[in-house]
Amino acid sequence: MAKMNDILKENYELKQELKSMVSMVRKNESIYKGFRIVGFSLLVSDTVLEISDTALKYLEEIFNLDKAVIFFKEDSYEILNSVADDIARVKIVSADAFRYTFLEKRIYNGKADASIHEDFKVIDGDYSYILSPIKRDKDIIGAVGMYSLDDKRFVLEKNFDFINDLSIFTAISIKNLNNRYLLESSNDDNK
Repeated sequence: MAKMNDILKENYELKQELKSMVSMVRKNESIYKGFRIVGFSLLVSDTVLEISDTALKYLEEIFNLDKAVIFFKEDSYEILNSVADDIARVKIVSADAFRYTFLEKRIYNGKADASIHEDFKVIDGDYSYILSPIKRDKDIIGAVGMYSLDDKRFVLEKNFDFINDLSIFTAISIKNLNNRYLLESSNDDNK
């Protein structure tokens, strides 16, 4: 009888584990679909303002973020020289701020603290964040920032596949916008 009870207990535990795994798969599937929407909206953006007002707004809404921001290192792309300071979700930041925060070329996450430069602290109070570097070749030229007033939300996060992919989409998007900007500028100079 004890052996039967052990088998039933093990069967129950396996069913619970399977339910948990199915739930996690469903959650990851919805996260993946949300990131695809944001990624595609980045790729089809025609302006930096559209990146801010469409793609990053989607990111905030789909993932219940308090703030989503793309930071670019000053002088990283010509098109960014014309970005107004009043674009809500795109910020131009000094090279020093990037050197201070990105000591290594990796994703950073944690609570509001002194480990990130002031320029990356875009909301007040207790919060958690993820900063994912945007790279051109081997250089960091920007970062995707996700912020939550839930100060525990991003602290223990270890799976960064989705935000890393989002950083890659952002790098492609800004490079395409910059190339288009340079072509248009070149055409204007030739007239």
